Order: sequence, then C-alpha cells, then structure tokens
Amino acid sequence: MSGILMMISPVLMMILSPMAAFFTRIVEARKVCMLANMLLFISMCMFTFWGQDTQMWFIILTMIILGISMGLYYPVSSYVGMNSVPNNKNGMASASISTSKSMGKLFGILVFGLIFNFVFSLCLDTGIYCR
Repeated sequence: MSGILMMISPVLMMILSPMAAFFTRIVEARKVCMLANMLLFISMCMFTFWGQDTQMWFIILTMIILGISMGLYYPVSSYVGMNSVPNNKNGMASASISTSKSMGKLFGILVFGLIFNFVFSLCLDTGIYCR
C-alpha cells in the first residue's frame, strides 16, 4: 500500500511535465514557478500533520499536491534556465541546474538531520519523552 501511495507524485509529475510548456505559453513562467513553489510549501506543511492515525484521503491529497507542484516546477525552471544562456553554453547550464537541484536536496536532508539529532539528543539528555 505504501508503494502505491508513493507512486502518486511521480505519476502526476510524468503527466504534468509535458503540459508545463503549455502552461508557460498561457501564464508567465515566473508565475508558474511561484504557483508550484506555493503548492510545494502547502504539501510540506501537510506532511507535518501526518501521523499514525492520519486519514488515507489526507495522505493521497498531500501526495497529489506534491506531484502537481514538482511536475510544474522542474520543467519550467529548467526551461527558464536553459533559455537564459547562449546555445553554446547549454551543457554548462544543464550541469548548473542539475547541481543546484541536487545541492538543495542535500542541504535539506542535512538540516533535517541536524535538527533531528539535536532534538533527539535533547530528549535523551533531559529525560523528556518526545512524541
């Protein structure tokens, strides 16, 4: 069941990514990126409410919003980045975009690990039960 739930976002990304170019023709690319970032923020906030007793519809809705946001953001941001450089620098632009995405994920995991380690250590040192 968890595997099926985890497939919701990638499937939506696969469906929406080709349609992102259509959206950028109708709406300015910057606005599409801002909308995608707002949806990503909403989905991340919704993740904080997940728990052992979370309703299935809430989990599915969170994954749908995440898939929509990533399906819009990644292709549009890559499109903007690739169009902002001369054609003879496309390889360098692609590498820079890919590196920046990877670094964002890496630092996000790093910061989460540091916060988790700090809170977990604080709970163990003080004897406070952390939920």
